[in-house]
Amino acid sequence: MFKAIDNLIIELSKDPFNPVLSFNIAVEYEKVGQTASAVSFYLRTAEYGFYTHPEYVYAALIKSAQCFENQKNRQSTVHNLFLKAVAHLPTRPEAWFLLARYCERAKRWQEAYTFAEIGLMYTKIKSTPLPIWVDYPGEYALDFEKAVTGWWVGRKDESWEIFQELLKKDIGHSYRTAIIGNLKLYETREYIDPLEPVVLNFRKHFDSDAPVIIDIGTRDGDDAYYLYKNLNSTRVIAIDANTSAIASTQAKYPWMDVIYSAVTHQDGDTEFHIVKGGNKEASGTSSIFNKDRSIDPAPEYYADKIHKVIVPSTRMDTLLARLGLNEKIDVIKVDTEGYSWQVLQGFGDRLKDVKLFHLETEKTPVHDTHVTTEKIIQFMEDNGFVLVDTSYEWGWNIEDQVWVNKALVIRHPECFN
Repeated sequence: MFKAIDNLIIELSKDPFNPVLSFNIAVEYEKVGQTASAVSFYLRTAEYGFYTHPEYVYAALIKSAQCFENQKNRQSTVHNLFLKAVAHLPTRPEAWFLLARYCERAKRWQEAYTFAEIGLMYTKIKSTPLPIWVDYPGEYALDFEKAVTGWWVGRKDESWEIFQELLKKDIGHSYRTAIIGNLKLYETREYIDPLEPVVLNFRKHFDSDAPVIIDIGTRDGDDAYYLYKNLNSTRVIAIDANTSAIASTQAKYPWMDVIYSAVTHQDGDTEFHIVKGGNKEASGTSSIFNKDRSIDPAPEYYADKIHKVIVPSTRMDTLLARLGLNEKIDVIKVDTEGYSWQVLQGFGDRLKDVKLFHLETEKTPVHDTHVTTEKIIQFMEDNGFVLVDTSYEWGWNIEDQVWVNKALVIRHPECFN
């Protein structure tokens, strides 16, 4: 083994900038457990092959990360090397999978889910074979990571469905065993709905019953149904500007008052951008804002996925008057993909009649006219609301907030003194 290394080093001395020779030496050093030497030659490959041997550089960066992965206190180095591989050949799936797996093992669930989702976008692109095995068994491994982390970011149903589909495919034995084990856990592990803070805070500060619930941006009516069931509601109003969302909600919950409209700060019509993706998560990102001006994700992400339509638009004070809702409103949930500010402006004086809001806001802009979390917090506080709960079902940038109208509280008012 060492003789093979010696022979390769002799060859390299005659051709010192040859990235393939450096790569082969690194492989031999890794075989005998000398990872420090292996890394030095892998990085040499990355330096001298950057413009001429992209697959070797990509593999060398991945192998360097894997050499460091077994060492303690090198997490930042491992993560950065995987990211360098992604940056070098971003349309290959291997590094995306390894990043997802690395973050999943570190319990960084949202990052892992995101990396797996991105990697799956590139699995259909035909790629040149890598010069060495990098522990990527195929597309099913990315699906596995998406399913594992999906549970932890609030996508239990999606996670379950992916695992069930994977069991029908030709996958590695270790993956099959892990899937079966996870499915057994899913049957016993208690699932906590992300909207539970709404239920708990309404009961704490108001009553056990919330007669009127309004879900703005309902997608499928499921969240509205959860609140209806747990707060003993008598009237549920579900609003969406996506015709497929309207159809889905009406089919599942025909007793709901389902309204086809965008909700914003003005009455009339507006352009609406339907995201086509084949699943409810993709459909749920449909919104008013023009995806061509999207900041996060970049407009390229939406290429060939957008169907633009003109939809009716209404202010909430206009809609409440039309519905004859002149009394207090118990719970309003707003999930409008970057348009919470405009929705709130459309309440006008009726804002003071809402007991509890559940808002989805974003800390950094997702489009060029976006009003972020900081300004929304100031607006709500200026109007007498108190922020009683925050959570991050969709990652650090998207904040789910529960706001209580201090003037309408009937239970535990001392909480706000």
